[in-house]
Amino acid sequence: MTYNVLAPRLSGPTWFAKSEENVPGSTDATVRWPKVVRYVETAMDAGAVIALQEVEDTWLTMLKEVLLPKGYDYRLRFGAGDKQFMGVMLAWPKERFDGNFIGQDLSELVPDTIDASFLAWQQHTIMLLGILTDIATRQRIAVATCHMP
Repeated sequence: MTYNVLAPRLSGPTWFAKSEENVPGSTDATVRWPKVVRYVETAMDAGAVIALQEVEDTWLTMLKEVLLPKGYDYRLRFGAGDKQFMGVMLAWPKERFDGNFIGQDLSELVPDTIDASFLAWQQHTIMLLGILTDIATRQRIAVATCHMP
C-alpha cells in the first residue's frame, strides 16, 4: 500500500483551498489523522508492505504508536534542504519479512549522468530502496518509495 499522508506543514488551507472549500476541515491535520490511521491499519490487517510519503517529524511518534504494537518494523528517511521536516517511510510485518536497506541516496543509485544525479540532489528527492526477504520462503522482493517535492 502506498499513501501520501500530506505533511501538515504543506497541507493548510492556502495550499489546498479547493479541498477546504469542498470539505471544511479537510486540511486540518487533526481531522486528517484518523483517515491516515484507517488507511495504515487496513493495510496492516492485510499484512501489506506500507510505503508512506510526506511523513512529517511531528507524525512519526504517532505512526510508531500505530505500527509497532501490530508487529511492524520500519525505515524512515527525512529530506534535505528545506524539506528536512518530512520524509518517506517503508513499513513491513516483521514476522513475515527481514529488511535490508541498500539505498537511501538517490544521487548514488541513479545512472551516473549529470542530469539524473543533479536533479535528484537539486530537488531534494527523498527515497528509500530495500530488499525484504520472506522469512518462510526466503524469496526476496525489492521495495521502494520516494517523494519528489
